Amino acid sequence: MKRNSILLMMALGVCCACTGGKQDSSKTDVNDSLEQTTDEAQPEIPDTSAEVDAPEMISKTTETITINGVSITMIRVEGGRMDMGAQTEDPAGKNYDAEADEEDGPVHTETVGTFYLAETEVTQEFWKAVMGEGGGIIDKADFEPKHPVCYLRSSNCMALIKRLNALTGLNFRYPTEAEWEFAARGGNKSKGYKYSGSNNVDDVAWYNDNSSNATHPVKTKAPNELGLYDMSGNVSEWVDDSWYYFMDPTISEEAFDVRVHRGGAMIDGAGECSVFHREGEVDGTAYNTVGFRLALDPKE
Repeated sequence: MKRNSILLMMALGVCCACTGGKQDSSKTDVNDSLEQTTDEAQPEIPDTSAEVDAPEMISKTTETITINGVSITMIRVEGGRMDMGAQTEDPAGKNYDAEADEEDGPVHTETVGTFYLAETEVTQEFWKAVMGEGGGIIDKADFEPKHPVCYLRSSNCMALIKRLNALTGLNFRYPTEAEWEFAARGGNKSKGYKYSGSNNVDDVAWYNDNSSNATHPVKTKAPNELGLYDMSGNVSEWVDDSWYYFMDPTISEEAFDVRVHRGGAMIDGAGECSVFHREGEVDGTAYNTVGFRLALDPKE
């Protein structure tokens, strides 16, 4: 999303897609125009019991949480520092990439603490295990258990997080944008790949040249250095930062109601699946190309 696009969008009070071909939550044809969506329609959080198997202490390299028979693996990402973003001006400088956009910079140093990140994007089966049949996102006829869940507004994601935290007593959340990029780059094990786990996009990503413009089951491409799958491609992933915070941390998070999503999607080109590429949408929109991945705080 370009800066002038955001300002124009806010001036007109409309929602715009950053990349062509995205669908909104009404599931219209891929060529239909995007209709405005808001956070008014939220799924009910079911007040029902659930079978839960979650560790009391979150301290190992991996932790598995099981809800109603469906498991999610959380991978420990040890904290560290990175040069975040990309630039096109200095081929000898840090994080140079000729395909980078202006909004992918400036390159700057970020330090992140230790956290956990889900091995995969939230799948449809995990969503239903947590939220139940009343979760409101997935039609029975469209249920594809191992595919990432999409059509998610921020309120939908937060409903799942709230329910999951209530069930487990843990602190699940969105990853920050810095955490997401640090993990996508491979954390402290990074080998400096352009895509998450490889310099060959076909090894690690479902994108427009190999996806047939459809999502695919998670974990069907190679993982990155940390064992994380689909950080490039399949669906783009909401994170917990506003669009302008990356460019200028002094700008209030509430100044612009635009949320970042990262990683590129099945309809995007290879460049949009790079570890540094950024996209942003007005918070409250929902697309068939955007899902999310859970982060978790250590509990030691």
